[in-house]
Amino acid sequence: MVVVQGAFNEALRPGFLDAFADEYPGLPAVYPSLVPVISSQRAFEEWLITTGLGTTPEKPEGEPTPMDRPLQVGTVKVRHTSYGLGYGVSHEAMINDLYGVIVDPSARFLAQSQRDVEERKAHAIFNLAATTQQAFDGVSLINSAHPLAGGGTQANRPATDEALSVGALQASRERFRKLVNERGIRIRYRAEKLLVPPELEQRAEEILLSPMKPFTANNEINVANRMGLTHEVSEYLTSATAWFNLAARQRLRFFFVWRERPTQSDDFDKKKRIAEFFNHSIFSLVSVDYRGIDGSTG
Repeated sequence: MVVVQGAFNEALRPGFLDAFADEYPGLPAVYPSLVPVISSQRAFEEWLITTGLGTTPEKPEGEPTPMDRPLQVGTVKVRHTSYGLGYGVSHEAMINDLYGVIVDPSARFLAQSQRDVEERKAHAIFNLAATTQQAFDGVSLINSAHPLAGGGTQANRPATDEALSVGALQASRERFRKLVNERGIRIRYRAEKLLVPPELEQRAEEILLSPMKPFTANNEINVANRMGLTHEVSEYLTSATAWFNLAARQRLRFFFVWRERPTQSDDFDKKKRIAEFFNHSIFSLVSVDYRGIDGSTG
């Protein structure tokens, strides 16, 4: 789309004291503190998921030693997506822009749009975690019955979704501590960060920062205050009730993958006398393993 004089006729006449071109403070970057960011050198990336061995069994005297072998349990593949945005300005609109609201902020406009798509796509990990976002096991990223290669299931979501509370956080911490690998051997994952939408910010602070148990008249110690959880609020979470517990970022197995970081460019159409401004990037989001995230839709 091209900006012509008629679309910005007020910017061409004198008389205004000042003009504002979307000059609002932007949100700080959120997703880099929540989702590991990596780079790719190919059009797609793949992950192979294999297991170790099961628990060592008893070996009766004189009997053969039981044998086991690792298992290949799945693969995850992601193909990167291209993103781009541009706009054009006629030569006449450009030279007659008295207030610098058409061309001057072009780089800022494009950067804002780029930042927004990054956050929205990265937060799909959480916004779709209970529905279509899947890891290698083929079920939703947070699920009450993740199948295990060695048999059985395990959960990183309550069987019945729970609103954020001291009890819900305690149950989430217990699920973290009971996590096993694909062969049923205990592993060490600990919840370190509580992620909530703005609607739950106050409740999260009451739960995590109160020395005594909140929402009750009983003089009880607030165990949630001693869990060692930090909390982060994200305006990009679309549910007003969903909450998530996350392990340390380096332990997470979902990724924001850059193939090509944002680049800005410009061009000039000499025949039409139109200045054009562009922003392009290539990236993808992928969830490989569910271990490290636990939560509820509230």
